[in-house]
Amino acid sequence: MDGHLGSPPVIEAVTSLAYIGAMTQRPSRRIALDGAVNFRDCGGYQTPEGPVAWGRLFRSDSLSYLSDDDHDTIRSIGLNTVFDLRTAEELELGRFPVEHIDVDFHHLPLIERLNDPEDFKVTNSLIRDSYITMLDEAAQHFVRAFHILSEGSAWPVVVHCAAGKDRTGVIVALLLGSVGVSDDDIVHDYTLTQEILVDLRAKILERHPEWEETVIRRDENNDFGAPAENMHNFLTVVEERWGSIPNYLRAIGISEAQLEAVASNLLV
Repeated sequence: MDGHLGSPPVIEAVTSLAYIGAMTQRPSRRIALDGAVNFRDCGGYQTPEGPVAWGRLFRSDSLSYLSDDDHDTIRSIGLNTVFDLRTAEELELGRFPVEHIDVDFHHLPLIERLNDPEDFKVTNSLIRDSYITMLDEAAQHFVRAFHILSEGSAWPVVVHCAAGKDRTGVIVALLLGSVGVSDDDIVHDYTLTQEILVDLRAKILERHPEWEETVIRRDENNDFGAPAENMHNFLTVVEERWGSIPNYLRAIGISEAQLEAVASNLLV
């Protein structure tokens, strides 16, 4: 539960930079867009050094289908960096509109390929287990992300994949955990996707009807949802193998100076 902040706010559109600077009012966590249904702010979570700043770290589903109005909303947020975590195959279907919005775009594919629908017949924990696999196989991309985010000019940043849940959930957990956000709040942030699953599922099938079998298989195994146990399991494995998220990040080559710089940029 997001105990520090109360219940999540209703969806509302961002229309001006007042969103970023409204320190006397609570900003909206979820931001309404025409072309994305899971775009939200990761600010406000408490750490030992103070709260994560609003308007700095955003997470989202695919940003390849933004409308002109969405462009205006994104510009109002003042984004400087986009991390696209999708596969090369997904990237070919479309990407963030860099021709309309001036950002630094980085492709950081956390997995090499999308799962085949048949894979979901083999295990009921395919999605959950993939989070652990990323810790080993995508380590170089986490290192690159923290290197980029150690620069103040990189912020604000949005990280996204196709649904804004699995790959995005892993890297957001690492970022929030690196600054001391509690496991409970990391899990809560992950499970917020559950609130918009119907809209997200419909949007994915509207864009990619050929994925229907995959979506149906994921529905049957509850892999399309965002159950708390998926993220709890991820955090437990990190603690068992490395002791903490900061220790994992150090183990893969992220320096203390970079961790401190990211914290400084995220907690401003």
